[in-house]
Amino acid sequence: MGNATIRLENFTELDKIQLTKDFGPGSVRFEKSSPTGDDHGELTTLAAIVIVSLSALKVLAVHLARKSAGQDLSVTTEITTPDGKVRKTTIKISSKSSEPPSAQAIKQLGAACNVDVSSLLKG
Repeated sequence: MGNATIRLENFTELDKIQLTKDFGPGSVRFEKSSPTGDDHGELTTLAAIVIVSLSALKVLAVHLARKSAGQDLSVTTEITTPDGKVRKTTIKISSKSSEPPSAQAIKQLGAACNVDVSSLLKG
């Protein structure tokens, strides 16, 4: 059995550069994905795939909080468990760029991945 993975949709090439920097080379994988219709001017979007861990969820939450920059953000996620079961959910956050990583994003990512994220929420 392998590790659980999380796949997040609707990333751009700029997101790819930032996530690769945040995770480190080889820690995040990208695939082309179909546009959802919400991406004006984006011909191709990317999906980011990472192995589920507390540190990965924290990096993703920071990136999503930064990406939302004071506006609503909705990201489709697909969680694949070690036994191969796939579950889809949507992470919805609203954040201001001057705030620290969104606790709501961390909670939703944790819930989607069935991971206790309480240690990330402690001040």
